[in-house]
Amino acid sequence: MLSISQWRITGLVATVLALMSVISFVSLGFTEEAIRTMVRTTARSSVTLFVLAFTASSLYSLFKFNWTKYLLQNRRYIGVSFALSHFVHLFFLILLIAYFPEDSLANLHIIEIILATLTYVFILLMTITSFDIPRRWIGEKGWHRLHTIGMYLVWLIFIETYGFASLNNGIYLSLVILLLVAMGLRLVCALKRKQSSTANL
Repeated sequence: MLSISQWRITGLVATVLALMSVISFVSLGFTEEAIRTMVRTTARSSVTLFVLAFTASSLYSLFKFNWTKYLLQNRRYIGVSFALSHFVHLFFLILLIAYFPEDSLANLHIIEIILATLTYVFILLMTITSFDIPRRWIGEKGWHRLHTIGMYLVWLIFIETYGFASLNNGIYLSLVILLLVAMGLRLVCALKRKQSSTANL
């Protein structure tokens, strides 16, 4: 697994998502259930990839293992893979709304639409600035500010979305737990850095 690195990670994610889509539509046809299956599948893959990118530096700071070093070295590509997965998620949500609007539109609120749009704008900007030339354009301070705000915004939207979703469908509870653990790791790492800097004064 550790031999799959850099853009091969993104290629693997794209291949798996494509295969899952084919399997879903071949087995279920172009139905609401097939689309909803892919919405749920991409929700899980997006949160998993996001958490890996979100916690990569914290995990390596807390646990100096080969696999945490691997995550840190490939954080950019895991992040881009998350963006790919989440835009595929958006594609299936649009399909669901376009072809089966009765149930889909009934649960949408304007605030949710605005927040989701803002989140996708940040994901797009973070993806673009994951490449060297755009990153140089905005500078290191701008890059750090954009990615920090973007990451925490995505986390907040995820925890709100899947927190409410888990009340009706227990399948999303694991995603909520994963997100809470991720935030816990970052807080522990931040506390460790604060203690270390205080000890050096």
